[in-house]
Amino acid sequence: MNISLEEFQSWMQERLGATDLRLEGWTPTATGYSNETNIFGARFVRDGKQVAKKFVQRLGPADGRTMFREYDLERQCRVVQHIGEHSSLPVPRIVGLELSVARPFYVMEHVAGEVALDGHKADKAYTTTGFLHDATPAQREAYWFDLIRCMAELHRVPVSEEFKTYFQRAPGAELQMRKEVNWWVDLYNWGKGGADVPSPQTDGHIDWICKNVPDFDDDNIVWQDGRPANVIAKDFKIAAMLDWEIAGLGPGEQDLFFHLLMHHMRERQEGAKILDGIPSEAEQIAHYESIVGHKVREPEYFGRFARARCAIIQIIFCRAVGMELKDINFTGVIDDEAFAGNY
Repeated sequence: MNISLEEFQSWMQERLGATDLRLEGWTPTATGYSNETNIFGARFVRDGKQVAKKFVQRLGPADGRTMFREYDLERQCRVVQHIGEHSSLPVPRIVGLELSVARPFYVMEHVAGEVALDGHKADKAYTTTGFLHDATPAQREAYWFDLIRCMAELHRVPVSEEFKTYFQRAPGAELQMRKEVNWWVDLYNWGKGGADVPSPQTDGHIDWICKNVPDFDDDNIVWQDGRPANVIAKDFKIAAMLDWEIAGLGPGEQDLFFHLLMHHMRERQEGAKILDGIPSEAEQIAHYESIVGHKVREPEYFGRFARARCAIIQIIFCRAVGMELKDINFTGVIDDEAFAGNY
């Protein structure tokens, strides 16, 4: 953190409308390439009562290490606040955002619960270890359907013209889906920096995505990173939806098919287990449809778009950690014909 603890303590006290605030238990978590997270406690007096609560501080990545060209903390806060104000979805309450310091940050209330492991190797993924692996089939089913419910209800959150103007990827009259595709393609070109990618199909796949954008005029909020690793669960119900760095607007199918692909890939990892109780892709799609009130559209397109986004994320991750693109393994992503369009 680039302000002193005393200054941060005063900042927290002002945002909470509290007095006699003391920080405690400051715990940095593993620093990632999209943000840095600190968990801490605070004891304070508010409305004449003693209060003890836990909070989470999020900062952008340090030392220029980032997976994204831009890291917009204000945008993340605005979408979480909008969802919280216009729905009953479980998003953390934002305490405050600070942009005037050298390294901006925001603080939100801590949500207790469990997070599914989602490592790139099976021994660190929920298919082989952790609370989902250890759960009963009925508990896994309840968790999975609740995650789909949250995703579907997100796509029903009302979006005002004012919020749409602020949150869209680019100004202008183009469809939001076209703007999303353009944003991801720009990220792809930035990430590879002129280098060749190891899969010869990738450029052709990206070209197909650009030429076949469906003409849906949806302007729903889309999470773009909805998966088990980005939710907190309590008693196998979703208690918090996290990580809104790449959220956008457009058809909800973007979220559904990315989520389906992520689990498909985890099941295909060497050493992974097929966990009983997790609904089939067809069952998940049917549950989603029952909530949003319409059939899933263009499954081939959104399946391919999910694979393209996954490949792009791998590319920009390599850029962030200094790996060469030739070291990326695209098995199960662009080169996997078993996933998209089978519905």
